[in-house]
Amino acid sequence: MEKHIKTDESIRILKALLNDIPSAVLIIDSNNIIRMHNLAFQKIFVEDDNSAVGKPCGNAMQCDFVVKEGADCGKTTECSKCNIRNIFIQSLLKKEVTREKISKTYYFRETTLTRHFYYTTKLINFDNEEMTMVLIDDITELEEKNKKLEELNNKKNEFMRIASHDIRSPIASIFTFSDLLLTDGANIPAEKQTEFIQYIRNSSMFSINLLNDLLDFSVLESGFIKLNLSEENYISLTEDVVETYKYIAKPKRIKIVFYHTIDILEFYFDRTRIEQVLHNLLSNAVKYSPENSKVSIHVSKTPHYIITRIDDEGPGINEQEINSIFKPFNKGSNKATGGEKSTGLGLSICKLIVSQHQGEIWVESTQNKGSSFYFKLPYKRPN
Repeated sequence: MEKHIKTDESIRILKALLNDIPSAVLIIDSNNIIRMHNLAFQKIFVEDDNSAVGKPCGNAMQCDFVVKEGADCGKTTECSKCNIRNIFIQSLLKKEVTREKISKTYYFRETTLTRHFYYTTKLINFDNEEMTMVLIDDITELEEKNKKLEELNNKKNEFMRIASHDIRSPIASIFTFSDLLLTDGANIPAEKQTEFIQYIRNSSMFSINLLNDLLDFSVLESGFIKLNLSEENYISLTEDVVETYKYIAKPKRIKIVFYHTIDILEFYFDRTRIEQVLHNLLSNAVKYSPENSKVSIHVSKTPHYIITRIDDEGPGINEQEINSIFKPFNKGSNKATGGEKSTGLGLSICKLIVSQHQGEIWVESTQNKGSSFYFKLPYKRPN
């Protein structure tokens, strides 16, 4: 009798100690029946305030195998595939500490959850029987952060790979043509020298544009940039950009026209960044439009947004490329009609800028008929 009282007291003390541990802890017997668990285990796996003691482990943990088949843990057709059950069995067989990271799907409050756990099992003598004590640490948040870091690292590596490839070619051209001029300039006709210098100039401009786009993209994607919002005249800004591109489009005899249907001209936006969006979209429209075509800019207003649409008469974009057109370094299959080069970052920069304004950007296109790029900005004015 005295021995039984001492055993009960020991169990009570053990349970009190386990309840102070933030990790979920359970003690299971050789039949995978739970003989004790702490409050942390109950909080993670048990749907109500009832104890899970006396229940098969999978039943208590709402294992998806058990719930789907309506059978007890150890009796479903999938139990042999259960990593958790297997490490419990191995712990009893090997009689040594085991540690393993496991992803587990289970049901909790009528919701299917898949979480990541770190299990540590140790063979103990409990209530005069060999049993397994299991410590369960929920590492889902850590695993998700690690996954995001891995994705960012892969993205960065891909970014650097493409960037280094794109910048290597123009720098190589600059070196080649400048070396020819320096080493054999006296024997190169003046007309050819001018052609080489033009190559050097074009390659230099492309390199500068690419570096500027890389810096802009990196800063914008990091989210650290703060928009300089101020009340600006959007129509005046758009007219200024349009006038610039009327001059740029002259060699191709492309007509650029601007229409607007709004009476309120001013609202809050970052003038420098939105000017960058207009430049990028108009540059693309001119770049991919054929000679003697037209580019149209339309600005309209809804109760909550200012919408800008830029139409061109270019080759259009095929359906397979539309979904990826705003991704970095996406250059598509269309070729610039005047031999202009593209960094492949302009549209992704536009998307980042518009998104930071809490706006949206999208494209509608029909092959061989042209494309329409839209972006809308929240219409914000002072109180």
